[in-house]
Amino acid sequence: MKPDLRCEFVEEIPKIIKKKASVFERLTIKEKAQTIVLLAARSGTWALIQKNVSVSSVEQWKSLGCEVVLRNCFNNKGDVYARWPDKS
Repeated sequence: MKPDLRCEFVEEIPKIIKKKASVFERLTIKEKAQTIVLLAARSGTWALIQKNVSVSSVEQWKSLGCEVVLRNCFNNKGDVYARWPDKS
């Protein structure tokens, strides 16, 4: 599987910062499945998985089993950070 550039792993999630958002981004079901595989391979590690998406997308990722937070919120859109729960 080729690397998915939508999944940018980070050492820690950023503090909440309010700023103006840029372009709206959506993922297909296949892209979400690929992202889940990448997160599961590095369980417990946070990754920036979507930028400037609706706050409702957090619930979608949670329903897939991810731990999720939203940062850089502006006008009900923000950046989604997620991680697969650590096995230990």
